[in-house]
Amino acid sequence: MVKVEILLFATLRRYHPRGEGEGSQAFTLQLESNTNLSQIYAVLGIPGEEVKMNFVNNRHQSPDYQVQAGDKIALFPPIAGG
Repeated sequence: MVKVEILLFATLRRYHPRGEGEGSQAFTLQLESNTNLSQIYAVLGIPGEEVKMNFVNNRHQSPDYQVQAGDKIALFPPIAGG
């Protein structure tokens, strides 16, 4: 088992396990040691198409990145604007 820290941004905050009001707060997940980022989406109930970017320890990673103990993961949706 590994523990990771998760931070959800913008519209993904509604998937925070403690509710949308806590969405801006980081939280910890304990996962199987062979878990990848796309599996974290499933654990949180986030449809994969809602995640545009994954950052792990401040570095962009693909959804198949296998998490390591202590990773700090930030998930971002597609963002429009000008």
